[in-house]
Amino acid sequence: MPRRWVLVLALGVSLSLLPAPVFGQDYTLDRPSTGQVVYLEPGELVEITLTSSPSTGYSWTKAVEDNAAVLAQENHWLEEKTVDLVGAPGTEHWVFRAVGPGKSRIDLGYSRPWESRPPEQRVTIEVNVAKEEVAGYPGSIWVDSQEVRFSERPILKGGRVMVELDQLASALGSTVTALGTVVKITRGERSVTIDHGKGAIQIGSTSRQLPVYRSGGKVMVPIRVIAEGLGCQIQWRAEDQAILIGR
Repeated sequence: MPRRWVLVLALGVSLSLLPAPVFGQDYTLDRPSTGQVVYLEPGELVEITLTSSPSTGYSWTKAVEDNAAVLAQENHWLEEKTVDLVGAPGTEHWVFRAVGPGKSRIDLGYSRPWESRPPEQRVTIEVNVAKEEVAGYPGSIWVDSQEVRFSERPILKGGRVMVELDQLASALGSTVTALGTVVKITRGERSVTIDHGKGAIQIGSTSRQLPVYRSGGKVMVPIRVIAEGLGCQIQWRAEDQAILIGR
């Protein structure tokens, strides 16, 4: 079953700020986001939910065609409003499927179809579809001059080195607490909280979306983000592709 992304967008709110990019887990964005960047793999879905007032004649339409070799429209429907008043908002749903590697754009305009003036509002979503490539990491990983040998081999995914969460936390001298899909790693006064069900990582008071991967039943996380989030220094040695972490 393909994974689905849900972006919930409302009218009447400033769209000037660009949100953080979204990566490959189920995700709900509860704020408007023109300029949103979404990273998908082939077969994944992105659903955009927009507030609409069809009784006033306004509706959302695609302003430009998406690249069919990269992204294809899967579905579009209107959710009926529950209040029987003129102008009462309804909800439009747009669903797109990632087809193949490349870049595309979803450009939606809010207007009355019979009017020739520019749309009242516009939402643009940039979509990057990558090949689903997972490869073993060829280099070694060291913490304070001691090599860490992971039970689950470190991997390269989307240009990031991913390692087993529990073993990395132990090597960094951290404590781990878990509740459902949420894991908190604490080292001294620093902490990193990971929701591997949503692909969300929080470092201190800052939250960001990053890929979290499962391999052999283990949760794999990006090594640099976790190490730096816990206050460690991390370097990459080019000649042998070794990753060096200093606590």
